Amino acid sequence: MFLFIVCCVFVQKKFEGRGRLPAGMGPVRPHSFIFFIIIIINGLFFHSTSAVKVQNLTLFKPKLTLQLNTRNVIPCSFYTERLLNPLKVELEWGKIPVGKSEYKPLIRLSGNHVKNPSPDLMDLYDLFVSEIPRGNCSLVIRHTKTEDSGTYMVRLKVKGKLYEPVPSIKIRLMNLQTDESLSHNSEKGARSLKEKGKKKEPTATTTHITTTLPRTTAMTNESDFIGSYIFPKLKGHEMTALTVVLVIGSVLVAFSALGVVAW
Repeated sequence: MFLFIVCCVFVQKKFEGRGRLPAGMGPVRPHSFIFFIIIIINGLFFHSTSAVKVQNLTLFKPKLTLQLNTRNVIPCSFYTERLLNPLKVELEWGKIPVGKSEYKPLIRLSGNHVKNPSPDLMDLYDLFVSEIPRGNCSLVIRHTKTEDSGTYMVRLKVKGKLYEPVPSIKIRLMNLQTDESLSHNSEKGARSLKEKGKKKEPTATTTHITTTLPRTTAMTNESDFIGSYIFPKLKGHEMTALTVVLVIGSVLVAFSALGVVAW
């Protein structure tokens, strides 16, 4: 910048030495000409923070559920074409606790200095201070607790001008791992009750019955055979002749047996 001003002065002296100035400028005093050049350079190359536009300040979601007893981040960002001057930026995070209507500031950034509105909020929250000029306005909750639930708001000011509308997000703290376990157990219990509710169908059993038929042995003798089968087929004299033959045969058999015994 200093070198450029020196060059401008040199050009001014050169034109004065020749007794003329650039066309259209007319008679200009040396100090006026230099001041005019400085204003142009400042407007072209050194934009003030007031000329920087902040756009799309967002918290991404209307609601967010966080895990209890962990370090968590509430994401926040905005867009700017150029880096903001940290000395001209003010950022504040606050919340409205559940069941209450009063807004409570949590942490503030003014320039490069982070402040807590009250001593009981020390070491509870953090900001990405070096990233804020680039558009990262996220809030860090170092150790989440149940009382951290509520509606959170972020207020961004550039050279005292507040970005509006002020974004907000509802935060809910839960023990997500326990909820998942309870959900799993509930599903398991429901399946068990459903199975118990079903009627058991009777099981068909097949009984094999083995029937053993007793063996019948026909004990027939010759007399039964003759009386049952021979006699019914014989006629009068045939039956008489057969009877005589049987009697003589019986007598001969009897004598034969006696003879054998006597001998």
